[in-house]
Parts: sequence; C-alpha cells; structure tokens
Amino acid sequence: MNSNKWDWDGYGGYVGISYSVSNSILSVWSDGSNRKNLRMIKSFAPDENIIAETKFKTDGVSKWWQNHLVQKTNDIRNRFGLLDGADAGYTGLGWIVQYRRDGENDRQHSSTLYTLTAGVWYIDAIQKQSSDTFKAIIYDTNYNQLGNSFTQTSAAWADETWTWVTWKHETTKGHYDWIRIRKYTSSEPGVSVNSQTENF
Repeated sequence: MNSNKWDWDGYGGYVGISYSVSNSILSVWSDGSNRKNLRMIKSFAPDENIIAETKFKTDGVSKWWQNHLVQKTNDIRNRFGLLDGADAGYTGLGWIVQYRRDGENDRQHSSTLYTLTAGVWYIDAIQKQSSDTFKAIIYDTNYNQLGNSFTQTSAAWADETWTWVTWKHETTKGHYDWIRIRKYTSSEPGVSVNSQTENF
C-alpha cells in the first residue's frame, strides 16, 4: 500500500492491520485477539462535508468496524461508522452503526440497517452532512439503497477534525475493491463530484 496515504502500523492504541493486496483487492484481517486497524492519513476539518464510501464484502460474521470516521486526535472518543453487529451482541451479518459523543461513557448502536450475505459486494457510505450531522447508508453495487439508513446529530462533533479508519478483530477476512472520499451534496445520491479514490 502507499505509505503516503495509509498508516497500517497501528493507531490510537491499536496494532497495525494484517492485509494483502491481490488483483487490486485489499483484504484485511486480525488474529482473533487484538483489534488491528488501518488509517487513512488524510484528515477532514469540521467544515468539510464529505462522504466516505467503500465497495466491500465479508467472508462471514466477525467484529469488523468497516467504514468509520473518528476524531483524529482520539479515536475512542468521537466516532461514527458501520460495523458488523457481532461486536454489539447481534447474531448473523446484521450491519449496524456505532457512534460515540464526548461526554458519554460508552459507545452507542443503531438497530440493524441491513443483513448482508457473505461473499457479496456492497457499497456503503458515511455522509458527513455538516459539522455535527452524520448519516450511514448501505447500497447494492448499483446504488440501490438496502434496508434502513441512520442519521445522528450531536453538538459534541461540531469542532472535531476527522480521519477514516477500519478495524478488524477476527481472522475472518474482509475485502475492499475501493475506498473513496468525495464531497457531500444535499442531492445525494447522484453524480460523484470531485471524488478521490484512495488506491492501495
């Protein structure tokens, strides 16, 4: 991977993720004992309205924090992202949102947005719609929304600078075809404007 764009040596107290790249597909996994992460080096200011999109698939149920925006200076404080519901005690491949706001003692979770099928490609999006409002959506690969979306607003997020991360805990692999950041517009979904796809 390009070390000018990605940090896979560990971030925020976690060790670096295990990964491979084959035919332009990034595969990530851990060892079942540690949370391992991959971080995008680029950060996003409070007034930057963006969408973090990935095309991904999973080999099965695992604790995978798959598409997360987190506070750059402390990833266990403010966060918003999609993950495998196994971390919150859900069964099967129900995908949920995990979020946290300053002043709260623990992470919060949404109900299930959509139940995935192992080995199938999906697209998901974390929309940073304003300095304090985030929305999560899961699509099929033709951008048809699947299941429910989830939106949350918090004043605690308004002055934070954000970065993108993914964590893995289990040996079960997850796969990315691409990860990209683009500007958010209120007419979503639509044509990508000024998108930046981060190559591996």
